[in-house]
Amino acid sequence: MGRHAPPGPALSGNDSNRYSLAAPGNGRHRRRQRPGRAGFVRPRNGGDLGRTPSWSPPLRGGKGGCSDFAAGPPATFDGGIWLAHNNDLGPEVRDRVVAVEWQVEDQPRLFTLGVGPFISIGYNAAGLALTGNELSPNDDKIGVPRLLLVRDILAQRTAQAALTAAARPERASSYNQLISHAGGTIVNFEGAATDYELIYAQAGWTVHTNHYCSTKMAAYERDPAEIRGSCLRYERARELMETRPGPVTPEMLKTFLSDHANAPDSLCRHSGETETVFWAIIDLTHGAIEYSRGQPCASTPQYFRFD
Repeated sequence: MGRHAPPGPALSGNDSNRYSLAAPGNGRHRRRQRPGRAGFVRPRNGGDLGRTPSWSPPLRGGKGGCSDFAAGPPATFDGGIWLAHNNDLGPEVRDRVVAVEWQVEDQPRLFTLGVGPFISIGYNAAGLALTGNELSPNDDKIGVPRLLLVRDILAQRTAQAALTAAARPERASSYNQLISHAGGTIVNFEGAATDYELIYAQAGWTVHTNHYCSTKMAAYERDPAEIRGSCLRYERARELMETRPGPVTPEMLKTFLSDHANAPDSLCRHSGETETVFWAIIDLTHGAIEYSRGQPCASTPQYFRFD
């Protein structure tokens, strides 16, 4: 992203180690960061992204958001942890989506995707990943913004440490933080500013979109009338997983991300006020990712893997 890397081999359920490594600066950006400064990045080529308040494009009328699949044993073909994410925003931000490789002293190496400096999803070399979904809680307050929370979560080496970071009481609000670890953990931290619920994968898998799924957290939904589109995507994601023809493979996940049922409220969204601006499939067990700007059904993927 930024500049396109040459196409590499697709992630394959028959050969999970086939990856193309993008050359430095080709298809992604490298960043170095001093420890203890989670909201500040100084690019290697000079310049300063600066310290900025957290920002996320608001959802309107259930018309956009993010859709997530996560699977591990016994649901996956190789016993590994596989994640799939579609990110839906206004089409005007598509060209501002960037991939960043972070190298921070005393922290695991990190790979993230997002709009400019704002991290949407990422995973680190310790086997920890953060994907997830914007929510609309009714208890937002002054506090630590998501931009800083995300950097803290992704600096951790264990799922428990990541959950502790997500739950810090000083948070201003929360997303559904889908936290996964190569050791086997897959859990939704379905949060608001003042409360949260943990929803663990069942039978080795989970899906999530942009509304509260737990009975406890439903009370924090700002406007239940606005979540129709999210509910349609969630039910379709569940249907795809429940009726899948066999163990989860990367090819299967790519097909799920490319699904157009219930359009325009589909998992793969096209032209309109909101569309899929990037997607990713993460092989967390092997530290690899397939990703691209645009829709998964119509884009050329790029590849990255931690050495």
